Amino acid sequence: MFQLFIVDDEPLVREGLRVSIPWEEFGFSVAGEADNGAEALRRIEELHPDVLITDIRMGGMDGLDLIRHVKKKNPGIQIIILTAYNEFSYAKVAIDNDVFAYISKPAMNEEIISVFCRLRTRLEQERKLQGRLHSWQNYRMDELLCQLLHDPQPSDGDIAVFRSYLEKSAAKHDYYIALIEIDEGERHYEPDERKRFSKILNERLNYYLSIDENCTYKANLSVAETALLIFTRSRDYRQQVMLLKEISTGFQEMAGTTLTIGVSATFRSLAAIHRAYLQAREALEKKAQMGYGKIIDYMAIRDLAAETPVLSQAEIREILEGLSAGEEREVAELVGSYFHSLESRNVDMALVKNSITGLATAVVRELFESAYTMQLVFGKPIRPASDIQSLGTVEALKAYILEFLDRVALHAGCMQPFMGDRERYSMTVNKAVTYIKANYAREIRISHVAGELHISESRLMHSFKQETGTTFNNWLTEYRICVARTMIKTGQYKLYEVSEAVGYKNPITFRKAFFKMTGSAPSQYQ
Repeated sequence: MFQLFIVDDEPLVREGLRVSIPWEEFGFSVAGEADNGAEALRRIEELHPDVLITDIRMGGMDGLDLIRHVKKKNPGIQIIILTAYNEFSYAKVAIDNDVFAYISKPAMNEEIISVFCRLRTRLEQERKLQGRLHSWQNYRMDELLCQLLHDPQPSDGDIAVFRSYLEKSAAKHDYYIALIEIDEGERHYEPDERKRFSKILNERLNYYLSIDENCTYKANLSVAETALLIFTRSRDYRQQVMLLKEISTGFQEMAGTTLTIGVSATFRSLAAIHRAYLQAREALEKKAQMGYGKIIDYMAIRDLAAETPVLSQAEIREILEGLSAGEEREVAELVGSYFHSLESRNVDMALVKNSITGLATAVVRELFESAYTMQLVFGKPIRPASDIQSLGTVEALKAYILEFLDRVALHAGCMQPFMGDRERYSMTVNKAVTYIKANYAREIRISHVAGELHISESRLMHSFKQETGTTFNNWLTEYRICVARTMIKTGQYKLYEVSEAVGYKNPITFRKAFFKMTGSAPSQYQ
């Protein structure tokens, strides 16, 4: 299905185009509309449609200016002009901007449908050819670059194959690795939101790399992390990072969150690319100390004193795994061991706070599906980063994080059946599960979720039962009761408050569902 965007300052024209033509029968859907060029340009950058159909004469930015701006940012978009003005100058601009068709108003539906049938054929052919070429080239470059980044001793053959894909001018210059990571801070983004950020980042990278004078290649290491291999023509560090600053600024404006970028030293031999990657990784991991949203240079941090121990990514991962597995004692020992390492030291409190903040942020991101659930677990809205920064002693930090993790462990223990379910399910079922976890406090029907996913109820029910081993409604009930168990264990809620918080308006219905799942009444469980 190809996405269509309509721009016309006449509401009746937009409505007529939208409702009088059965777009889906011809392979199109209307992604959006606007009554002026400026609004259209903003929405097109958000929606990324395949086709733009626009009038010419409109208030503010006219159709021709809109076409120029859109084509500059997205040369592949197809343009159709639908206008009552047939002047030669307009037609010439249309030709210069590779406009697919120029339709005069008033136009019969049959004429518009004919144009879009021809356009669909072109789009399908282009998508098929470009898809094959780009997917192969991108896959191969990603594969080779990822391999070299992670291989401490690459073979001469691997380096030779990778070099064959590079531009000839690249071999004449030094290079460095920039490791880009999408920041989440305290927030826990849903998988779809992470994918949206990743898409924005890739689009920004593709744009900036196409205009940069350096030879630059990228590899997507994960949804949140991308590596750039940059062959630089300049030994001036400020010029080297200028592109990275533009990428970071452009991304933040579009996504509303920041990037942290770790930058290695410069090298000449491709055999040293793994070493460059490790340097960029080391720089990136300093963001807990240096702050989010920054470009961190390995050469600038390598000589910094490391007298204050900080939690490593491996240690944080071990704590997360312990929480997920219900190993509360082991988690407490790991945290206690870290604070033991701070004893008899003149520590930098800022570094310790940043380290504990990084741990709390990782816990929130990993173990809480929504801010609503976290509020239920803690009995109030919490902001770990702000709370931690307000503390003044190591002892206070230790007490805070241990209490924080104790409450998280209580929740993780109750939610054990749902740990790691993302890895087990298909994209469709994952989206359904994500919807449940975000909306379980409301009335949910499978028709609601099927509508959100744009699939039939029967297909969703079949996929859900096949992959989870239970029905949609049973899964929803089990999830609600697991959250309820956590709330009851905290001892902060009355049973009717628990019932309402997890989506049961009728306490009797809640008691029946709780008893069926746990074998005891909520009052007995309490």
